[in-house]
Amino acid sequence: MIKAQALTRNDLAKIWNVSYGKHEAIEKNIHDLLAKLAWDFSPEQLEQLFDCFRVKINIHKKKKKSFFVSRKVGQKRIINNEKNY
Repeated sequence: MIKAQALTRNDLAKIWNVSYGKHEAIEKNIHDLLAKLAWDFSPEQLEQLFDCFRVKINIHKKKKKSFFVSRKVGQKRIINNEKNY
């Protein structure tokens, strides 16, 4: 299907999206599969795959930043509560 250039952008999106919200191992398996298949992707398919990874990286960065901000806020609350006692 890939070598015959029959994989559409919609098909690629479906494969990518099947891992959304799943366990880390499932997500990694899908990403690994796509990375192996990418050898036969057209330039357009590769660009779409790279766009998917870029979005994923940005989402991960935002989640990580949010985690650290909420952690910092929590630490400040604990310190403030200790000062009030």
